[in-house]
Amino acid sequence: MDFHEKLSEFIKANHINQAAVARDMGIDYAKLNATVNGNRKMDVDEYKKFCKVVKISPLVLLE
Repeated sequence: MDFHEKLSEFIKANHINQAAVARDMGIDYAKLNATVNGNRKMDVDEYKKFCKVVKISPLVLLE
């Protein structure tokens, strides 16, 4: 399973509002949505911000 698929499943399973997460991360909703859909790669700094905003360990989606 690719990273974007894990990210998408995590967001759906936890009923996460992508717009709110993107806002809290300081990025455009379109950027996060493109990442979730597999059209864009998320860099390490963005991933750290995502994890901080949704309060998960960075290892959760990397395992």
